[in-house]
Formats: sequence, C-alpha cells, structure tokens
Amino acid sequence: GEIGNLGGGLPTAIAAPAAAHESQEANTHVLQMLNLSLLNMPEPSDSERPKTYVPRNPYPTPSSFPQTPASVFDAPAVFEKL
Repeated sequence: GEIGNLGGGLPTAIAAPAAAHESQEANTHVLQMLNLSLLNMPEPSDSERPKTYVPRNPYPTPSSFPQTPASVFDAPAVFEKL
C-alpha cells in the first residue's frame, strides 16, 4: 500500500505512532485524575447530621449555669465579626 501524507507533510507511518503515544499519555492522565477524584468522593454519611454528644452520666450542674447555648449564637452575623 501507499504511505499517505498528513497535513504537515509527514508520512502517516511516522506520524501515527507519535499521535498514538500522545493519546496514550492523555488517557493515562485522565485515569490518574479520575482515581484521585474518587478518593474525595462524598459518601452517603457525609449528608447526615452530625450526632451530638450525650453523656451517659451527666454531672449535676447548678441551676445558675446555662443548660442551653444562648440564643445570640443563633444569628450568623455574630460569627462574621470574628
């Protein structure tokens, strides 16, 4: 058969292996990036609310000590100043 020419004047028999090598490198790079992204993929447990700690034997605190967080901490604007 005849050896055809690519647009740059290179015979296809010479240019094709170089293009195949570049394609192989690109595919390898894509596979590496996909594997790295799978390491950081969210899991179903990531969407669950975190469980709050509830002690088994709570220490009896005096009634003057607050039992719940102050409502001022419910406003996000408080944390913007920090």
